[in-house]
Amino acid sequence: MKYVLRCVALVTLAGCGVGDVTEPPVDVGGPMYAISDALHSGGTAGFYFLPPLVAAPNATGAFDADITSLDPRVTICDLALGENVDCGGTIPAAATFTRSSSPAITVDPAAGQYHVNWSTKAAGFVAAHTYRLHVVAGGAGSRRELGFLDVLLTASPGQAKQAGGGNTIVLNHGQTVPVKFRIETGIPGAMALRLDPITVRTGEGTTASATVLDLHGGPLAGVEVPWASSGVAVSIGAPTSTTGPAGVAVTTVTAGSTPGSATVTASAEGLSTQAALTVIPAVIDQADVLARMNDARHGMAVAAHGGLLYAIGGRTNYVGLKSTNEVYDPATDQWWYRTPMPTARSYPGAAVVDGMIYVISGHNGLGCCDLTAVVEAYDPATDTWTTKAPLPFPREQFATAVHNGIIYVFGGWTPGWAPFLASVEAYDPATNTWTPRAPMPAPRAGSAAATVNGKIYVVGGQVADVMQPTTLEYDPVADTWATKAAIPSPRHRLGAAVVNGIVYAVGGGGNGSAIEAYDPSTNTWSVKSNLNIPRWALGVAALGGAVYAVGGVKDILDVPQLERYRP
Repeated sequence: MKYVLRCVALVTLAGCGVGDVTEPPVDVGGPMYAISDALHSGGTAGFYFLPPLVAAPNATGAFDADITSLDPRVTICDLALGENVDCGGTIPAAATFTRSSSPAITVDPAAGQYHVNWSTKAAGFVAAHTYRLHVVAGGAGSRRELGFLDVLLTASPGQAKQAGGGNTIVLNHGQTVPVKFRIETGIPGAMALRLDPITVRTGEGTTASATVLDLHGGPLAGVEVPWASSGVAVSIGAPTSTTGPAGVAVTTVTAGSTPGSATVTASAEGLSTQAALTVIPAVIDQADVLARMNDARHGMAVAAHGGLLYAIGGRTNYVGLKSTNEVYDPATDQWWYRTPMPTARSYPGAAVVDGMIYVISGHNGLGCCDLTAVVEAYDPATDTWTTKAPLPFPREQFATAVHNGIIYVFGGWTPGWAPFLASVEAYDPATNTWTPRAPMPAPRAGSAAATVNGKIYVVGGQVADVMQPTTLEYDPVADTWATKAAIPSPRHRLGAAVVNGIVYAVGGGGNGSAIEAYDPSTNTWSVKSNLNIPRWALGVAALGGAVYAVGGVKDILDVPQLERYRP
């Protein structure tokens, strides 16, 4: 609500204060003024300005006297410089009061109020300027502006008139004014919104959970949370829900028939929070929808970078080694060739660090024991290759993953009396050096690895003809291992990729059509879907929220088809 204010120069605050003007609203011209609290302008419920600035409110809630936790602040801003909230941006404050300033904000629990004295004759305050008093309170993470109030400092003769049936605020330049306000318990201080899952198919639903915290950071029960959405059409189950004892309000959001992006919004008492929902088609893309590779092969290195998918090296029909470097663009559904890899090989590892694709070791001959330790790095920006420090000893069919800019190599196969490896080595591209790390609890080759929340998960693989069912968790910081839940379909020469914190294990010898998901937060596996064309020795990577399966072998034939699974 806005007010037109004028005041005779030498009249005291009490003589020209709130509630003293009884004349009907009169348009006297000049600037307009505003106030926002529980009684004005739909302000924050539970927050009130108090006399002498406004008339005494009929406040019925419990007063929150915890000045230490609330740490209230009054900031006074000159509106001639702008209307930023709390004098934000580059606008300086004319004055700021806290519980440690001079004068300081104090609390009077018996009167149910906070209080600080504002001297308008202090340096920086100018007659004929309008000032906005902002009140902010709350602990870390739950701090917010509770309300504001505008006053005009004037030394010119005039009169004070109501401008809309509400209170009139008057202040003479040069006075010291008590600024008093009330903060009650149960005021929301912060909100957070979570969608589970964040990607759904058309016609499917997700659970929306809004958590409301009070100004102290504790859960706030009994708060009504209205829900809204924008973007592609979705339907909301309960347009308004109420927070429970844990401070959580829940509703369902069901996607409509149109794929795209939607924004879900929850609000409560002046707070608002949003979360993005991705709606994808109800039918998984079939293999024949996506373009086939120009060069069908298996045992290649596959990596995603810059919105593109790279398939490098590999082998054709168990005979011809490949140095082929093909790139796929999902936007155009096309493959094209780039500069081939200098060293043709199959079953190398691939990793992306700082825009470079590293292709590591592998099989570079036709005999069983023809392995190379070479490491070559591809720069997509310049379409060029460079040679890096070799792997300390060569191998193939190992797993690779990246954590904090370091490439990790897990297990694999090498000729000798103990060909299945448990060894782990780390490569630092910044120093071009390799370092041994703690070995896996047991050897395996043909496994896949993926990084989630600072941990690396090694899934699948084999030792001799025995499939390895357990999932291994590696902590790169502690350099330690833990054994996790078994994969539903033990297999080797599979692929893995991460979407939204979930590891997807795709294809592989033993169950070439399987798509299974591992959730590290619950240490559980679930069966998801199937590839249209079963395959093993394939390449797998995540790109744009989808999992891509590239090449591989079905029976004894190389698979040129590219499949895409959208979780």
